[in-house]
Amino acid sequence: MDSSSPKRKYKSKRKTQERDFRTLKRLIKTAKKTDYYQKKKWDTKKLKHHLTVARRLSRFQVLRRKPALLQRRWKEKISKPATSSSSSLSSDSSARSRSIQSKRKPIKKVIIVEDDSDSDSVSIPPTSIKVSKKKPLPPDLFATPKTPSKKSKPLPFDLFATPDISDLVKQQPKKKTKTLPPDLFATPEIPPKQKKTIFIDDDDSDWSDLPPLSSGESLGSPIVVPLSPDIRRDMAELIQRDRAKFKCDFHQTLYWLKNDKLPPPGPTNRGAKMIGKGSTGVAFAGCPDSECNKQVVAKLITKDNYYPNDATHPVNVEITFLKKIRTLYERKITPHVTLLFYDFQCNFADTFLRPLTPKYKTESWFNKISTSYSDNNYYPEMPVVITEYANGGDLMYYTQNHRLNNDHWTILLFQVFHMLVVMQYHYPGFRHNDFKPNNILVNTYKSEPNSYFVYRMFDRDYYVPDIGVTLKLWDFDFSLDRTTRNARENSKSFKKFGFSNDPNPVYDLHAFFNYLYMYNKDDLTPILIRIIEIFLPVTIRGKDARYTTHYRLTRYKESQNIRDVNIIPNTLPTPSNLLLIDWYKKFQKKPPSFHKKLNTYNTQIPAPEKISDPAIYNSLFTDNLVI
Repeated sequence: MDSSSPKRKYKSKRKTQERDFRTLKRLIKTAKKTDYYQKKKWDTKKLKHHLTVARRLSRFQVLRRKPALLQRRWKEKISKPATSSSSSLSSDSSARSRSIQSKRKPIKKVIIVEDDSDSDSVSIPPTSIKVSKKKPLPPDLFATPKTPSKKSKPLPFDLFATPDISDLVKQQPKKKTKTLPPDLFATPEIPPKQKKTIFIDDDDSDWSDLPPLSSGESLGSPIVVPLSPDIRRDMAELIQRDRAKFKCDFHQTLYWLKNDKLPPPGPTNRGAKMIGKGSTGVAFAGCPDSECNKQVVAKLITKDNYYPNDATHPVNVEITFLKKIRTLYERKITPHVTLLFYDFQCNFADTFLRPLTPKYKTESWFNKISTSYSDNNYYPEMPVVITEYANGGDLMYYTQNHRLNNDHWTILLFQVFHMLVVMQYHYPGFRHNDFKPNNILVNTYKSEPNSYFVYRMFDRDYYVPDIGVTLKLWDFDFSLDRTTRNARENSKSFKKFGFSNDPNPVYDLHAFFNYLYMYNKDDLTPILIRIIEIFLPVTIRGKDARYTTHYRLTRYKESQNIRDVNIIPNTLPTPSNLLLIDWYKKFQKKPPSFHKKLNTYNTQIPAPEKISDPAIYNSLFTDNLVI
């Protein structure tokens, strides 16, 4: 069978029709997705008719992309006059067509709108199509957009047109050119910080006119408590001779009194006595001599490996400050420090686990420390510090067990203010960050009537009566200053408490008064309670107030930023301010000649107007401080 046979031609035509029909279905599917089809209800038969006309004109591949040209070709074909050959059959065909149309279903009416691209209209029988001239043109689904002429400017929404750059430049307004700084990598200027001060509306918040805490009439009377002689300076020299007895096995080498309620000397037992325990270590009291005349404290400190084992570790920070304050005592600057005799490193298992397991293996604190060590939460080495012994316990315990009047409180508060001022001046930026009565040790001794100490501060002499009590600063694992940093300042949880290295002269004083008021209120005098309430209004008083968290001063609740927690209340003076107001003017009056001067401590702190270093001044006062 040759290629020109009718059967082969039929098959070829059949394939062409099937291909065209698939194309038609794709076109119909595309048209159905448009809003135009949904609104106008296109007739699929009419689309098939378009396709048939295009195929007959042999222009399908071109005309399917140009419906406007398709309509024009269609118009030319149907508007041609009938030929002579066809005129004879017109009557018969018309009759036949009427009969066929009567049997067919009525054709749906389709609205066709004139195209603006062609001025001629399409002639369509009015019985089948209704023309509406009022409605706008439908979108041309398959038309290719016309490119603008050379003279016409491109439309703003024509994304594919190439605009005339010269015309656009003329239309755009001239922009001011910005000159770059000479140094692109220079650090931008930081705006000055504003002073964050809490201004509390309180009629009684003026601390410049406080009620007197004591009358000054009975300042020479001693407190009736069991006392022991103060031999600090002599004992420091004697302890140096017994250095060989202070080793990692001090549990067996030291002695302690059988009855420690009686003052030494007295009968003793072999072995040190545990006097304190906690999650961070355990403390023992002992004596290198069998008569126990030289009492010391050996403190074992656990070293948490959560912090780096460097100078910023809290344990190393505590040992650093113990060495710093010892120099203050040796220079006769202040007596209100805890003397450090020795510090050395021991193995955790040899110093803690083996000696203490037989006696304390059932204690909860011992099991907690030993479990943490077995879980590798501690460094293998365990620091040991040997310090002087405070026979009065801490200030919280002391005030709960002794009845103190306003005169005693005046002197005790003077010692508290003095120890803070000395630390803030000699170590600018000093913050204890855990300054509460529990961390102030008390040493008692037999006082002498009509005797006094001399403290030289701010170019003034303060003559303070001797009441047989010396307070000592203690526990520095939260402390820091400008030269000694603490790894705990990077902890988010501690920062929420206000823990920071930003200077704040009132932070420690606030914590002291807040703890004293909340835990020892029943042991305070009415005047002292009223003074603390003036210093600490309700917004900064208590465990969890507006500006306190865990009894400490902070503004984290307001700022919600751990980098913005430092704040200074306007109701609370600094320790330096309290020593300069009228409270202690009576101490600046020299006692009579028959009174005995026990010792003089020159703090080397000049008058406020003579302090030229801003860092030192801002560590003592808040009037020029910016945080």
